[in-house]
Amino acid sequence: MKIINTTPHPVNVRSTDGGFVTIWGNEFPSRASIRTHVLGTTVIDGHPVEINRVAYGDVEGLPDPQRDTFYIVSRIVAEACPDRVDLLVTGKAIRNGSGSVVACEGLRKIHT
Repeated sequence: MKIINTTPHPVNVRSTDGGFVTIWGNEFPSRASIRTHVLGTTVIDGHPVEINRVAYGDVEGLPDPQRDTFYIVSRIVAEACPDRVDLLVTGKAIRNGSGSVVACEGLRKIHT
C-alpha cells in the first residue's frame, strides 16, 4: 500500500509497535475552498455571535485515485470529497510537554 501526503507539512505517525514514521509533506498541497453562509446570530455573555453553515467548494491539488494508494489530506479536503474512499486524515494528536502537536496516533478514514 502506498501513502502520499498531500498536505504542506510532514506528518509524524506513531506505529502500532511504538515507533514513529514521518510521511513528508507536498510542495503543492491539496486544498479545498470554503464558503460560509450566515444562518443567524446568538448572544453570548452580551456579545452577538454569528452562526454559520459551511459549504466546501472546489478541491485543488488532489491527485486522481490510484490503485493501492491512499492520500493524507486535511480534514477540510476529506469532507469536501465524500465520494473519495482513498483519503486519510491524521489520528488523535500526540502532544509534547509544552502542548505542541508532535505526531498522531495512526491515520483515519472519514468516508468508507
